[in-house]
Amino acid sequence: ITQGAQVVLGGNDSYIAMCHKCYIRGIREHRVIRLHGHN
Repeated sequence: ITQGAQVVLGGNDSYIAMCHKCYIRGIREHRVIRLHGHN
């Protein structure tokens, strides 16, 4: 589970605060980032 501050923008788009390196690594590994409170 990825932890960090959650920023909610318009619509259902949610982003989680993380460093750019971890963000890119997550994309490269094709991981699904699950946010707390979202299914």
